[in-house]
Amino acid sequence: MPDFFTHVLTGVIVSSIMGKVEPIDLLLAIVLSTLPDIDAFMPPHRALLHSLIVVIPISLVSFALLQGIYGGYSIVVSLLPLIHILLDALTGGIPVRLFYPLSKRSYQLSNIVDRFIVKLLKMSPYGYYIEVIRVNMILTLLATLLILYRYLTAT
Repeated sequence: MPDFFTHVLTGVIVSSIMGKVEPIDLLLAIVLSTLPDIDAFMPPHRALLHSLIVVIPISLVSFALLQGIYGGYSIVVSLLPLIHILLDALTGGIPVRLFYPLSKRSYQLSNIVDRFIVKLLKMSPYGYYIEVIRVNMILTLLATLLILYRYLTAT
């Protein structure tokens, strides 16, 4: 399960890969990448601010507000709250209520990732914690996709 540091790191990685390394750019990315965890101190955690019904409009409003300032970067930075939810759903821990308040059903998709990770761990002579590998693999995949996006959209 990603912790607060992992979500902060995600914002920094996204901002850096996109070439936005000014303090205000990094701060914006960190705020958006950690936004869903504002509900961490209010029950039920991973409900309202981890719901696609709430976070998709937040991402759309972020995009609309930032597009004039950041151009293409606004697409990526506006997706950070959704990336946060994806990380939480794919890496274990408390299940995510993706459709709250319409549904209280919780989702945890780490078993999908674990099928691949278990095969990798069997090849390794070292002992690793599956939880750590799960988070590292998702962050590496995210960074790779962002680098590819930046390469394909470069002018």
